[in-house]
Amino acid sequence: MRLSGRSRPPPPTRCCSPARTAARAARWRMTTALRRAATAAGVDPKGLTPHTARTTAATALLDEGVPLADVQELLGHASPVTTQRYNRGRRKLDGHAAYRMAALLAGGSR
Repeated sequence: MRLSGRSRPPPPTRCCSPARTAARAARWRMTTALRRAATAAGVDPKGLTPHTARTTAATALLDEGVPLADVQELLGHASPVTTQRYNRGRRKLDGHAAYRMAALLAGGSR
């Protein structure tokens, strides 16, 4: 049997299921809304996604001393280990050996 010049019918796809289509549409709407808000605020929206906004918010909250359990609840994580991955803020960088060495070489203190 030939369909549209093909020797076999196309493989079935799951990408058009109602749940996947709805999830993609919701993700697109969120990304579009976020980028429009960024543009209105004068921020370059290139590379800005809901995930990068979520990561930035979690990192900022942890860096400001918000308890890990509170950030975990906000993000909806089941485990604090998952939330701890966002703890990569400025204070953590300042304590890194390379930054401390650079400060010493520049004539600063530890």
